[in-house]
Amino acid sequence: MSGKLPYLALWSAEPPHIWLSGTVGDLLRERAEEMGFAPALHGVDDAGVVRTYTYGEVYEESVRLACALLVDLDPGDTVAICAPNSVAWVLTEFACGLSGIALAPMNPSMSNAEFRHILESSGAKLVLTVEHHRGRPVAARLREVLPTLSRPVEMLDLPTWSTTASGDRDLPDVTASTPLLVQYTSGTTGRPKGAVHTHLSALNAGAQWAADLGLEPVDALLAPVPLYHVGASIVALLGAMVMRSSLVLLPDYTPQALVAALCQTRASVLAAVPTMLYDALAQPGFSPAQVPGLRIVVGGGSAVSADIVREVERIFGVEFVVSFGQSESPAILQTRVGDSTDVKATTLGRPLPGRDVRIARMDGSTARDGEIGEICTRSKMQMLGYIGQPEGSGDVIDDQGWLHTGDLGAMDPAGYVSFHGRAREVIIRGGENLYPAEIEAVYALHPAIAQVAVVGQPDARWGEVPVGFVVNRPDQSVNTEELIRYGQLYLASFKVPRRWIGIAAFPLTASGKIRKVELQQQIRSEG
Repeated sequence: MSGKLPYLALWSAEPPHIWLSGTVGDLLRERAEEMGFAPALHGVDDAGVVRTYTYGEVYEESVRLACALLVDLDPGDTVAICAPNSVAWVLTEFACGLSGIALAPMNPSMSNAEFRHILESSGAKLVLTVEHHRGRPVAARLREVLPTLSRPVEMLDLPTWSTTASGDRDLPDVTASTPLLVQYTSGTTGRPKGAVHTHLSALNAGAQWAADLGLEPVDALLAPVPLYHVGASIVALLGAMVMRSSLVLLPDYTPQALVAALCQTRASVLAAVPTMLYDALAQPGFSPAQVPGLRIVVGGGSAVSADIVREVERIFGVEFVVSFGQSESPAILQTRVGDSTDVKATTLGRPLPGRDVRIARMDGSTARDGEIGEICTRSKMQMLGYIGQPEGSGDVIDDQGWLHTGDLGAMDPAGYVSFHGRAREVIIRGGENLYPAEIEAVYALHPAIAQVAVVGQPDARWGEVPVGFVVNRPDQSVNTEELIRYGQLYLASFKVPRRWIGIAAFPLTASGKIRKVELQQQIRSEG
């Protein structure tokens, strides 16, 4: 029996829309043979010029780069990539898939310490990067990190390598169970963890998402989300390829670039985090008349406000779809085309095909309809585990195969899940996951700070932003500007709280833990 069980917050998986038992390479070959002259990628450069690549060109270029990788690397190795969105980035993902090599994406805005941890834990033998990103050096910072690693790691310039590399090698046999991506997401302990996705899990997660949306070969999907997130590298990219659609790639998101790309490429589907939608709606002179072909807008990656849902549907007259997932298990829940605006504004949707979903109580039992508990999912579309951290994987995936998302929700009798906060305290700022434990660990080392706590504050633009509370050491003081500068030495800039509140002593539980609920109440009362 599939679907919702009566009275219990448990959804038994419906049959998948599509099920792929092959690899990324198999899919690319099929598309090249079937529709080699059809558009696959629309690459937008920094000047806003669009170049379209056909499925035939994408396959040919991916094979060339796969052969180049195999000159010095072997199937089973890992390559890291630290760069903004580009056609070269996508070709690298496909080349890794064809060669049996795993790809470990890195956010160029990460700190040197984060670079080092990912390169060490992933076992990467090569890192492909760019000189600068958003005006900040990337390659130069990686050069500082590489000599500190326990093994040699080669570094190459991605734009140069992608246009010049070649090799005379035969492609290996790759199976659906071969790792494709090692997607890093910060852990509650402050150490980034690499979620390992196989060809099978990645392809089918993207397939269910895209098929449920009803993507068609004529659709151009604009997904300005960074490719170092599964929302782009798995859900949007592979989903578009499965459905024979094309994908529009922005090199770097700005509201102006998003609006320009929508107009230039005549994209029919837009998938973005709410912050991007919020900014696009605020662009002067932007009107529905400029994007007549737009038919679906998908919002995900962080909390979607009811106002954004209603404004998008009212202004553009298009379908808004809410999508929910995470690095460990992309595309878990989704509203459906045709759902009421109220459903989209108040829920995360219901389970996508192929997924069991339940709401779990603290004792592990299944909640009843309407009861709040942890959102859990089970499917073949979730990660194998965390690379090199079997103990961390066991904390997230239980012995019955349920992946515990750390998010709190309640399921209604129709299977729709409403969001009720985060069990693991993760703050989602504009689609980026921020974990208080990671930020607190950095500030705990500041010589003027005795205690520190970080909580999330609702924000109209970003969804949430981090706010820091500090108890100073005796005879010590520190101001907000100093705390921001200090944090930027050790953390990606988007993780650094811009608001700091001094406090004489933290409210504590009976067991001595900081009562963060009271800190959040203080923020709300102060505005």
